[in-house]
Amino acid sequence: MALPVPLPSLAFAAPTMPPTMSPPDEQRPNDGLSQVYWDMAQKSVDANWPLSDKIRSFFDPHPDSGFTNQPPVFPGDEGPIGMFCFFDAERGYNVEGIELVQDCVALFSDFCRTTLPQHLGPSSSPSFEEDVQPYIVECKASHIAVAIFQENARLMASSTNEKQTNDLLAVSSDQVQELVNVLLPAIDSSTQQSTKIHDVIAKPNEPNKDVHSKPIETSLLSIMLELDSIIWTADGALIAGFVDKGNVGGEEDKEATEFLSLRQNLIRNAKTVLPSLTSRPKNLIHVTLGRVLGFSPDEANVSELIQRYNTHVWPQKVKELRHKHRGGFPLSHITLHRNTVWLCEEGKYYATWKFRERTS
Repeated sequence: MALPVPLPSLAFAAPTMPPTMSPPDEQRPNDGLSQVYWDMAQKSVDANWPLSDKIRSFFDPHPDSGFTNQPPVFPGDEGPIGMFCFFDAERGYNVEGIELVQDCVALFSDFCRTTLPQHLGPSSSPSFEEDVQPYIVECKASHIAVAIFQENARLMASSTNEKQTNDLLAVSSDQVQELVNVLLPAIDSSTQQSTKIHDVIAKPNEPNKDVHSKPIETSLLSIMLELDSIIWTADGALIAGFVDKGNVGGEEDKEATEFLSLRQNLIRNAKTVLPSLTSRPKNLIHVTLGRVLGFSPDEANVSELIQRYNTHVWPQKVKELRHKHRGGFPLSHITLHRNTVWLCEEGKYYATWKFRERTS
């Protein structure tokens, strides 16, 4: 799978800092979630990185390599359904965050094209095209998953929660309509609008595709996010982690943020339609920038490289990006969406809500 033409390189010389050093205080507007990201960065890498067997099992089998980097297709009503914030210029969704997200995606592309091939071992002359490209997944639909209401059975098959796996049922169109009706009060209790769902399959950033009616206007203020971390996770994903700048809990609960409050309200209301929600937990605020499913040769050990990026390189790059994109960005739109292709590469955009613009 070919990557798009990479955005301008953001490479730089890695600073020297102790691997156990915490990020600068200026880089940590939310201590709770920021600390979670930092702990992940220090603990997610071992000698067998990436631990991607479970993720690789989600992808369709390939007759030659045993897997493909093409995400699975979900027939009928079997795809994961939830609330997503898409960074979609064509539809005007969350446009103020697009440039920052593109800068982060460029880091994944640059690393895979130029850095990773140089560290795959001396036994041959590793190249991006032969030894890296077949094993990476470029995330084409940049998004933040706010809440997942129902997973696909295939994605949950390796879950240790057998009850959740057994409770998996296809969510019908009638239930989706019920979801739309109960989710609006979770977003804006003062709005009594109703909307009919649209059952049209579309791709993100697809031009001239009228996937649904005009977004529903709400009185909920847009949620301000700020880049906090970039992290290689244990299973091979590179994520950009964000923190919510809006606190609703005051001094008594500094971790009660606007984003977390919205997530909790959506899940609570969705349970009135789907009592047995089945989902992998979404406790972070993150965009998956890409995935490394492995590499050739399989025995290559890049754990030290990945750990150095997590503890040295990415923190410095985050500092640069935070300086470039001062003040973060507002989330302006949220969409009820069902994947027809995993990773939101294609899906049904049932309804979208627009947050109220902040005036200051």
